[in-house]
Amino acid sequence: MISTDHCNVHSHVEGRSPCVEELMQTSFMKVPSKQVLDNIVVDFLEHTNNKALQLLICACCAREVNASEASMYSLSAIPNQHLLKPQEAHPQHDLYNGILLEPAGVDLETKEATICDECYNRLKNRKLPPLALANNMWISKVPVELSVLTLAERFLISMYFPTAYVFKLYPKQAGSASWNPDQLYDGMKGNVLTYQLDPQLVAGMLDGKLFPAPP
Repeated sequence: MISTDHCNVHSHVEGRSPCVEELMQTSFMKVPSKQVLDNIVVDFLEHTNNKALQLLICACCAREVNASEASMYSLSAIPNQHLLKPQEAHPQHDLYNGILLEPAGVDLETKEATICDECYNRLKNRKLPPLALANNMWISKVPVELSVLTLAERFLISMYFPTAYVFKLYPKQAGSASWNPDQLYDGMKGNVLTYQLDPQLVAGMLDGKLFPAPP
């Protein structure tokens, strides 16, 4: 065991490591007090409770954001509302005081709208948010007839066929190849590609008028 005198002899040596006795005089490796542990638990609960993890829908861009990244504003208090007026009117537009908003982010009882911080800062600086519905980002509501289609039925009527390369990520560890793939992460490499489809050819194939090319 290193003596205290040995520590004192080398106490003025620059760049040396502290001795065990010196470390024992500090808070190194000491058990935290109950108050410190209680504060950590309270802090953890405050950051993981339902309120902290609540998600809201921005009425401007229709995105789902954390509650801490959005605020409620009166419909009349939204800055530069003229930027949110659609250039071309559509019968299915949801307009509030003439501006195009997502209904899921609007409270008609209080006449307030949830606006994310990114959209609000843009509007405050007299700029149209890039993802605002009024910036040609409105895609209308999905009809019930289309929402109940199976995946195969969607492909049959689709104008475009999307593809992407998805890889299963295995850790660099011996025996990981035999792990359950459902419990591993997926990764996508490259961009999502779309291929144009011809629904008339698909319909002809279903009617028996189009057959695969001979080998």
